[in-house]
Amino acid sequence: MSYKHYGRIGDIWKHLPLCNFLLNEKPRFYIETNSAQPYYHFTYSPERDYGIGTVINNALKSDIIANSIFYQTLLNNNKNIMNLNEYLGSPGLAMNILKNNVEKYIFCDIDENSLNAINEYSLKINLFNKVETYKNDSIKTIDSLINNFSCLDFIHIDPYSILNKNIDGKTYFDTFLDSVKKGIKSMLWYGYENNSQRKYLNNWMKEKIKSSCIQSDNNVILIELFLSSIKENEVVVNPGVVGSGVIIGNLSQKSINEFDSFSNELVNIYQDSIILDKYSGKLEKNKFIF
Repeated sequence: MSYKHYGRIGDIWKHLPLCNFLLNEKPRFYIETNSAQPYYHFTYSPERDYGIGTVINNALKSDIIANSIFYQTLLNNNKNIMNLNEYLGSPGLAMNILKNNVEKYIFCDIDENSLNAINEYSLKINLFNKVETYKNDSIKTIDSLINNFSCLDFIHIDPYSILNKNIDGKTYFDTFLDSVKKGIKSMLWYGYENNSQRKYLNNWMKEKIKSSCIQSDNNVILIELFLSSIKENEVVVNPGVVGSGVIIGNLSQKSINEFDSFSNELVNIYQDSIILDKYSGKLEKNKFIF
């Protein structure tokens, strides 16, 4: 299964905060639902130029970006950051950041090639004995394992669509809510293509959270970034994703503050950006505290 979205804007709004979360939270277990590949041999595309290219080109002008764990990890894994050879996916980022400081890595995916690549990469960096992989519906996998997790652990839920239900009628957002209620340090990323979808998802999540007995001390916070040119129903330009959101729960105040800071900085550095030499790449931000 080819993952062509690596290095695009959706990955940026996923990986930039994730890396700092992991360093701050220092989990016992790291769990990931939709792992894909640990790394990608980087090839140029206009979408990646808008995504990781914009971040790299602005790093020297932004202490927030230059000092981020995401940027520093890419810097350490490439001889020349201005000419990337390797882009790390979230499994690769997690293993490079957490190293031997976790008891276990748990990676789920339905793509056997991705799981094999994770095992091979973990062997290469001497973490193979800490890695467990599951080729299955990851919602069912997490359901079967969740009683083994606690507030010491971190789960990264990364489905793109949070509305789709599995055979048992559960969504990835249900998995996120189950995780938050159990006290697990939780992060979920999702995407959408137009403003109608964005507003529907916002209202749907608010209702789900309202009916789930989530407490204010769970610190559930959503920040979404989307193109200023987003339309109500049509898609004019899509640089990988028109908009995406990251929702977190049970994270430290340091992680929460950096989460906000990263989103503000991305809005700032993308203010004058261009997509495909033609369209504005300006971003807007929405933040919800539940």
